[in-house]
Amino acid sequence: TYVVPDQSTFQWNFDSIFEKQTAPGLHAYSAGHGGANSANYLTNAECSLVAELDPALVTHMVGSNDYRARMSISDYKTNMLSRLEYLDSVLPSPTQHVLIQAYQRMDGARDIPWDDYGLALLEIASERDNTTFVDLSESYKPVGIPGTDPLGLLGSDNVHQVTAGYDFMADLLTGYFIA
Repeated sequence: TYVVPDQSTFQWNFDSIFEKQTAPGLHAYSAGHGGANSANYLTNAECSLVAELDPALVTHMVGSNDYRARMSISDYKTNMLSRLEYLDSVLPSPTQHVLIQAYQRMDGARDIPWDDYGLALLEIASERDNTTFVDLSESYKPVGIPGTDPLGLLGSDNVHQVTAGYDFMADLLTGYFIA
């Protein structure tokens, strides 16, 4: 019989300030915030707060704003490596990192292909023993993203997902990790 824990299994905070959960099970903490890019999505202070949680797994879904700002692939890769290396340096235990290439935003640059950002993440993952790459972008193309978004996965800004989009992404990630 499954017993629902007394503690919430999900916490969300822009500043990575969380109450460490101790009940058995999977606990998720999200520090994602709009406007962040590879240079500023995870500050040293936030890395220290993440380290206090002693996570087994950390997911990183960063790149949409880098793409919009036309950040060079070289700078993007350097920023991501820097954050991963710093985070690893403060974590008390070995941690698995998952680099996620999300869907292509519809208002982004066209002079640097979105797929190039994913290739940079793939290269990083292939160079690090504790890092995996997951490309979700290919699964969004058949459902019209980028494009007309006939399933209504994105909000009116055509950048951020609505509940249907998050559900779609959760199903994709679940399939990836369970498959």
